[in-house]
Amino acid sequence: MTSQYYADLYCQYHNFMKNYGETPMLRIASGYGGSDINAENLAIFMDRIMNRRFPVKADGISIHYYVYLRNDEHHSATQFGDLEWFAVLKLAHEIGGVIEKNAAVLDQYDPEKRVWLIVDEWGTWYPSTPDTNPDFLVQQNSMRDALVAALTLHIFQDHNDRVQMANIAQVVDVLQAMILTDGDQMILTPSYHVFEMLKGHQHATRLALECDCERLRMGDESLPTVSASASRSSTGELLLTLCSLDPYQPLTVTCACPDQAISAVNGVLLAGDTITAHNTFDTPNRVQPLEFSGVHLDDARHFTIQLPAAAVVALTLR
Repeated sequence: MTSQYYADLYCQYHNFMKNYGETPMLRIASGYGGSDINAENLAIFMDRIMNRRFPVKADGISIHYYVYLRNDEHHSATQFGDLEWFAVLKLAHEIGGVIEKNAAVLDQYDPEKRVWLIVDEWGTWYPSTPDTNPDFLVQQNSMRDALVAALTLHIFQDHNDRVQMANIAQVVDVLQAMILTDGDQMILTPSYHVFEMLKGHQHATRLALECDCERLRMGDESLPTVSASASRSSTGELLLTLCSLDPYQPLTVTCACPDQAISAVNGVLLAGDTITAHNTFDTPNRVQPLEFSGVHLDDARHFTIQLPAAAVVALTLR
């Protein structure tokens, strides 16, 4: 569809979609996403959609973003090296730019940020697991996917003034699934554990965080070696989550917390014995969260973290 035709259809359907009962529905329009987003095309698209749609008070615009490598027959969810590691994390990192481009155009029409930006499909998309129906989109889930999940959730948190909903695709057995099943068997994937470790950010207050780190380089491209996010719960506890994108080198991270004295730290670590580590029905607990003791309190407002390579860490600070 052209954006003008879609805008006409949206308004038509909006007129006939009514609220029933006490809970109002959310009216969400399909937006413009993808890793190959073009700023000029986006501006034209949003201008037409927002100009036609805004009088009928839509509540949100949805976008999709996949780390899409389905058609790369040389790629694999579990067999990859440094080049593939970097390529996937680079694509995952670029969702931040897609959100910023969409948000910048939305800000022109909605400076009060009333309209939600909804990333209602995101995740990794590789060639299907061999000997499975390709239409079922079955794929394994390694520590690399755990890093994609943590990095992406951090980016959503960085933009939580506009991104109000996000949905990984999908929960069970398909794409970047958090649960894999086989008959009556079930295993939890590394992505599941990341969601468990980061869930404390939900319903908490995001804290301003500055992260200065070296960059992971591959040819002419580079990525920050560390991604992090922090929030304060209603009880006053701080949750600091970090992930290391460097596949091999551990990092020493020095932290300053100027607004709150810290007396105790509890840590959880998710890491694999290799960057391709994943859980199977024969080895369901190869990748699972463990207690993390690599934090040293230097004083009440400063601490040091020995961050392992290719790992996710969640720290509860009291």
